[in-house]
Amino acid sequence: MLSKDKTYLPELDGLRAFAVSIVIINHFNKELMPSGFLGVDIFFLISGFVITASLCNRSEKNFWSFISRFYSRRIKRIFPALILCVIVSAIFLCFFNEKPEYEIKSAITSLFGLSNFYFIKISMDYFSQTAEINPFMHTWSLGVEEQFYFIFPLIFWNSGFAKNQILSYRKFIKRIGILAVISFLGFVFLYNKNPTLTYFFMPTRFWEIASGSLLFLFLKKKPFLFSGLQKIPPISILFLILLVIFLPLNYFVFSVFAVTILTSILIICLKKGSLIYSIFTNKIIVSLGLISYSLYLWHWPIIAISRLTIGIQWWTIPIQLILIFVFAFISYSFIENPIRNSKNIFSKNKNIFIVAASSLALSSLWLTFLYKFSQSIYLGNKELVQDRTIFKIKINDKIIDDSECNGKYVIRNQRPQCIVKPRKKGNPTMYLLGDSHLQHYLPLFEEVRKEKGYGYEFYGRLGIPIGKRKAIKTNTFVDETVSLNIVNHVLNKVSKNDIVIISERHERNFAPKMLDERHQPPYLFFENNNQISRKEATNRFGDYLKTLYRKINQKEATLIIF
Repeated sequence: MLSKDKTYLPELDGLRAFAVSIVIINHFNKELMPSGFLGVDIFFLISGFVITASLCNRSEKNFWSFISRFYSRRIKRIFPALILCVIVSAIFLCFFNEKPEYEIKSAITSLFGLSNFYFIKISMDYFSQTAEINPFMHTWSLGVEEQFYFIFPLIFWNSGFAKNQILSYRKFIKRIGILAVISFLGFVFLYNKNPTLTYFFMPTRFWEIASGSLLFLFLKKKPFLFSGLQKIPPISILFLILLVIFLPLNYFVFSVFAVTILTSILIICLKKGSLIYSIFTNKIIVSLGLISYSLYLWHWPIIAISRLTIGIQWWTIPIQLILIFVFAFISYSFIENPIRNSKNIFSKNKNIFIVAASSLALSSLWLTFLYKFSQSIYLGNKELVQDRTIFKIKINDKIIDDSECNGKYVIRNQRPQCIVKPRKKGNPTMYLLGDSHLQHYLPLFEEVRKEKGYGYEFYGRLGIPIGKRKAIKTNTFVDETVSLNIVNHVLNKVSKNDIVIISERHERNFAPKMLDERHQPPYLFFENNNQISRKEATNRFGDYLKTLYRKINQKEATLIIF
């Protein structure tokens, strides 16, 4: 229970330590704690609780004084440690990543609290392997909090809290409560349609931070409402939280809701004399909670860059944990804490805003410069990097780019393709069909040409179609006749001993969204403008490949499907 004069709750720092610990465990190994990422949701709840507590202890009549003081405190709390982490991580990243375009863009947007929008824009899946090697992936949550901070103090001021107006409590509860309900409904109903948007979008996460705010106000003003919950043993609630954390990803929406409710109950019933209270207020646990922000900042870049280099092995984890704690301790002791408590240049709000704006601008310029010259500090084999990309490969022993490779041949209005003749008239030709995935194999086929004298014709632009498809975004039919013309063109040319190779994302031919059954309804293909079920589309795709095989086999050629 909150007392009127108690402004610091050490048990919340203990809860922060718990939250950051399960996040770190999950990021090291998802199998150990499948839903350990829910520690971020616990952070959201605590943030709402603490920020409301800090504002309720203030009383100001001037809006600009109120808002400038609020943002100056947030700037001192968030940005110094963030800027240091982003700059250092970006430098190390460029040592081991030859072309960190998306990562550097993530870094720049993270400085302005917009990385979550960037991840939405590029349709980044938080749980994908690509996300695991982006050192700035975790900054999405900071973006959500920073965007929340643009809305929350305005609601707080408009409700009359800061001016001690009568009925301000009810106004604030009503407004923040309505927004929280709308946010929660959006979270629940949007997740199946667009999980990436729902995961990263502040409006669909608003309810979690708002829940912490409402929890504080009810505990402060109406503690009797929780008299029954306060009798629950905290250890039983913590046990339930751990059960939720071990649930698989399929239960995402339920898990987020459950951990938010259970953490709220844990805060309510966490009282002196209980075992969990003693653990959470232990000096070591509280110390971890105090540096939890720095731990959160540094753990992910160290893990992501490790994946790019030595990997995550049982023998590397102790070293990586030591690095995480060393960098977090340095960040907290020499950057985060001193600047937050500084009374010199940061004593005036005006100076804080000027320094913050200058630091962000300079950091962005530095990151842009770093990316432009990242090749010069890359520690890997620069020559190998240049040779392996489709945009700079060797065809007939000449280094050419993609446009030159495809400049001579146009097949029925299709984009031009690479065509390399066999060394001798009787040598086989490899016909390469598929999509952009097939481009990865071009250096391999070039080696086969040089060693065996084979020719090859590259048509890796579109997937192998089975009929009309309906585009999800535009809801219009996609004409596949161009692709079919390419297939028919190859079938007419193929002869004895030739090889037809298909490499593509095959499921695009029968699934609404690649490898993602969460997207409903499960229809994509159409025939005579009538929809075909996914099962029927899958069967038709199988029949199509069988028919294609028979036609190729009749010409005594070989079909290989990757």
